[in-house]
Amino acid sequence: MTTDAQKRASRAYRKRNPDATGYQSLRRGARNFVAPKPGSKAARYAEWAGDQYRQDLEELRKLIDEELTRSSKKEQWLKDNL
Repeated sequence: MTTDAQKRASRAYRKRNPDATGYQSLRRGARNFVAPKPGSKAARYAEWAGDQYRQDLEELRKLIDEELTRSSKKEQWLKDNL
């Protein structure tokens, strides 16, 4: 059980750190979509979606690969030019 003090502390942290908590929320959502825990809603939805879920994962893989390539090129440019 979460105490009132813990709830207040969590709210205060989220208020002081909106970018960190927003980033963590996005990351958690992405991970839940890619690797849903057995028995979770995400797993049930992924099973329901079937082939569409696989297609979505493949699209995400492509997007991630493109972003990693772009990021690597940017890092290399910074090393070479700064």
